[in-house]
Amino acid sequence: MESDGSSPVSSVVPKVEYVRLPDDKFVEEYANNVFMEASVWDLKLIFGKLDQQKGPNSVVQHSSITLPWNYVKALHYLLGINLHVYEILHGKLSIPRGVIAAPVAPTPDQESQFPRAKEAFEYAQKEFRKLVAENPESF
Repeated sequence: MESDGSSPVSSVVPKVEYVRLPDDKFVEEYANNVFMEASVWDLKLIFGKLDQQKGPNSVVQHSSITLPWNYVKALHYLLGINLHVYEILHGKLSIPRGVIAAPVAPTPDQESQFPRAKEAFEYAQKEFRKLVAENPESF
């Protein structure tokens, strides 16, 4: 779609040159678990792997990346596109049963500490219901 100049949306994105550190400095890991720590400034993603030798639900965490919230929003958009395109090309993915639990309602203490906790819970519930509707086999 060509822009007539009236749209605030621009398709012009600065070119980025990606330079990778040498092999002895670049870290590549595999993760099948992500734990999140949120603050008002950013979101820390702590990556780990299930290690069944240590126990049935034991995750060994190995690295973390902290992202500012505006980048989290952009990444959410980009991950959504990549997932959708993958499913178009390769078929629908399913989530194993028991991996994602329903959201838990905030306690009265949480509601008093965070006045919009109920609104956040309701949003999480709505998104969970959408996920269940789109993936009934996973629940």
